[in-house]
Amino acid sequence: MTVSQLLYTRLARDSTNTRFITFLPALSEKGEIQCRLEIVFLDDTIQPPLCDKPSSPQHRFKWGDFAALSYVWGNDKDQQTIIVNDVRVKVHKNLEIALRALHAEHIFEGKYRIWIDALAINQGDLTERSEQVGRMRDIYSRSSQVIAWLGEEADDSSKAFTLLLHLAEGTESKLSKGKATRKWVLGDSGDGYWLALQHLVLRPYWRRLWIMQELVMGGTRVVVRCGSSRLKWSVFLKGIVALQTHWWHYKDDAIKKDRAQIGAPHSAWNVTALHMLHNQLRPLCEQEIASSSSAHRPDLGSLMVLAATTFAFDPRDKVYGLIGMMEQSIADRIYPDYAMPIPETFTKVAVANYEARGDLELLRDCNPWGKCPSWVPDWTWHQRPGNARLQRTDDRFRRDFNAHSGRPAAFNISKDHRSMTCQGVIVDRLDGIGASRKNRFIYRPETVVQPDNSQLAYDAEHLSQALASALCADVQWTPSQDILQRKDILHWPSTFAEGISQFKALEWRQFADDRPYYWQWANWRSGNKAFRLGGHPLPSYFTDKIPPKSLEADCWEARRQYNRACDHRRFATTTNGRIGWVPDTIAQNQHFQVAKGDLIAIIFGCTTPLLLRPHGASYRVVGEAYFLGLMDGEVQAIIESGTCQVQTFELA
Repeated sequence: MTVSQLLYTRLARDSTNTRFITFLPALSEKGEIQCRLEIVFLDDTIQPPLCDKPSSPQHRFKWGDFAALSYVWGNDKDQQTIIVNDVRVKVHKNLEIALRALHAEHIFEGKYRIWIDALAINQGDLTERSEQVGRMRDIYSRSSQVIAWLGEEADDSSKAFTLLLHLAEGTESKLSKGKATRKWVLGDSGDGYWLALQHLVLRPYWRRLWIMQELVMGGTRVVVRCGSSRLKWSVFLKGIVALQTHWWHYKDDAIKKDRAQIGAPHSAWNVTALHMLHNQLRPLCEQEIASSSSAHRPDLGSLMVLAATTFAFDPRDKVYGLIGMMEQSIADRIYPDYAMPIPETFTKVAVANYEARGDLELLRDCNPWGKCPSWVPDWTWHQRPGNARLQRTDDRFRRDFNAHSGRPAAFNISKDHRSMTCQGVIVDRLDGIGASRKNRFIYRPETVVQPDNSQLAYDAEHLSQALASALCADVQWTPSQDILQRKDILHWPSTFAEGISQFKALEWRQFADDRPYYWQWANWRSGNKAFRLGGHPLPSYFTDKIPPKSLEADCWEARRQYNRACDHRRFATTTNGRIGWVPDTIAQNQHFQVAKGDLIAIIFGCTTPLLLRPHGASYRVVGEAYFLGLMDGEVQAIIESGTCQVQTFELA
């Protein structure tokens, strides 16, 4: 008999039963971990108060209580043996190390158990695997504790935990910018704390897709562990927030000192994991803790960003690994099926979203470059940026886009799921297109497509306001104090060298410390200097002299908005002279880029314009677009003027 046949009997479908592990106190004669795997029911409760301490005699279930383990599987070829129900079982080495650490603490014995996916689910049974994956939210959200196991201690990981604790405590006590805290955090002696933190966030754990749902569902009950070091997840995240908020510009110097101390060559931070933790995972955790309502769960666009920045062995898990964080009305329509072809899996998820929500917002995440219909997002598309959907972030300027003027969606999906029909209006065509990028840092000036139309849709008196607002992707540009403040973006120096003396004279500390990141503005200016806007070179609209009455807070917020707007986007103009942004598929050839003549459509039920491209008798979605003058319900006046007609589109 196989190991699976010896260990597993089928779990009852549509039941709350699942399997849990408890440890036997003694190791085997060969020093192997020994444990028991038993089936219990999660609805078999006695409902005492939830206890924070696993050792508490107060259990919530008649059979005891449980924790859940979050970990990364690791290399299939690197395995160790444990004994489960007297059967020798091969498990990944990282799991065996975690089990050995937990076994030594003698916690998971008797009535306190632990749920571990590799053992609780019969991985060789696709039907059971599909059923249990759909219950992951329930398991992690009901566990008394979630243990986030990063791996064994290495690369001074204990120092990384110490640094995060100091950063978090500094934030809470408002000492983050105090002299004592600054001296300690900056590591003047090159004591290795910052290098240790870099190694910690580069661990494979943070690249595993499944951990996203596990950490979010675990909420305040998550404990992050690495060897013998441990921190509450809430404290871990506070440390990350403090780093991003107060110490971001100092981290490079600090790690340079750490590397110099050990004679290692300097290399810049790999900040991908830090950004993921701060910008994607942290808000999801805070949102889950603040509200258990399904209405407040993230949209699929946000979840696709997580999927794009993490790894899953099976592409279907890009969806199935995040079901627990989806709106309940969408999740209820998705049944995990590992036998289903991957494109069909993504299509069924899109259909579930459209039917559950009744709107067409998901079209903002679509393009024709994947293996699905263009109205279906491909969850494996590696080009998806962190700011996939253009959105407002500053509360002072915050207004939702309203390109469709509130008109409800009117759509139909074919029975074979190959096409969708919907209603909307073609309002313009793409004309001029700014430079695309070779990579995140370098623009390709040769890709600039000059506009045929030299007339702009904005009157000369307010043109500078319009350009400044478009660069920041504002909802509208009518004169107001808020919008007038945006005009200072036209006076930002084109290079850091041009600006540093002004930043110091104005005592603009944030800009003066921004040397490592000023390239986002400088490279865009340089890469697009040949673009002609309204018949004039783009540089003619800018100066390098900051107005004396400019406020750093306003300019810094405008900088944040500009950075979000230009991320994976190209500056563009339309046939009717509108200014805006269109998608940039970085490092791809022209086949995978927007093109002059692409149609700009307002689709009812979608809050931003979309680029469409004729495809035979139908259309393909090219991507989301932003054009100033189309973002705030202006389509209603366009329709009433008779210049554009409502029509039905077939999307393929």
